[in-house]
Amino acid sequence: MNTRVRSNLILLLAAMIWGFAFVAQLESAGRIGTLGYNAVRYLLGSVTLIPVALVFERNKRDKTVRHDLITAGVCGIILCLATNLQQEGITLMHSAGKAAFVTGFYTVLVPVFAFLIWKKKTDWNVWLGAGLAVTGLGLLCLPGSEGVRGADAYLGLGLVVAATFFWAAHILLVSRLTGALGSLTFCVIQFALCGLLSLLGSAVLEPVGAVGFWEQIVAAKYPILYGGLLSVGVAYTCQVVGQQGANPTAAAILLSTEAVFGALGEVIYYQWIAPDPAYRPISAIGWAGCAILFIGILCSQVSPSSLFKRKGDHV
Repeated sequence: MNTRVRSNLILLLAAMIWGFAFVAQLESAGRIGTLGYNAVRYLLGSVTLIPVALVFERNKRDKTVRHDLITAGVCGIILCLATNLQQEGITLMHSAGKAAFVTGFYTVLVPVFAFLIWKKKTDWNVWLGAGLAVTGLGLLCLPGSEGVRGADAYLGLGLVVAATFFWAAHILLVSRLTGALGSLTFCVIQFALCGLLSLLGSAVLEPVGAVGFWEQIVAAKYPILYGGLLSVGVAYTCQVVGQQGANPTAAAILLSTEAVFGALGEVIYYQWIAPDPAYRPISAIGWAGCAILFIGILCSQVSPSSLFKRKGDHV
């Protein structure tokens, strides 16, 4: 198996793990609070990544590490806001599949924000993708498109959309300000801070006492293990390893399939593995919105220059 094929498969595995993680996030609802869940899974994920970072990035040295430590801290704060808004939104929407597609909207916002803030050149495909993505979101907001209807579902949808702005800000900050620290070491720091801030928020806003908190952790042990070990630990390692040998355009497309795996995971789990009579699948209108949103995501990721490269050119 050549390097590029292997890298693509590794990236596809990362997207699959992240997509199925939406189901784990939904399963944690009602067993542990939003902040408590993210506290435990991000702290667990941070600890999991430490040995990986030591192996892959043992030779990273730079005089500007202090600057990157500060950046990692800022990114940890933004990550905390993004992930907790998303988690609360998933809980209220009670839809892993829809949340997965809506979350993917951040990939469209990144180049748009880069243009608005830094006047970075943006190809027409980004604006086409943004238009399609907004159209898809509009369809998801129409009455009858909800997997679970009601005010809570719409509030949850709004929270997930709000989270995408923080995800986009996080990506822009990471790409703009990091460099000295290895990507895995950077992740360890930001994940640890995200977990600690979530833990503090849980103690203040979700007070259940030490014993009660432990009981919640036990009740949500499988979603926590998936979210911490696989979604944070394994998937981020796969992303770092996979992107080293992958075509950037192919990598972006493969990672975008996270949304598809999120919807697929919801159907597999709630209709076949653990049938839930209260589960309401996404309607036809909702699926149309998801499809248009996903096409918009793909459009924003694939630049015209990458499509029309001559044979032998490097992307």
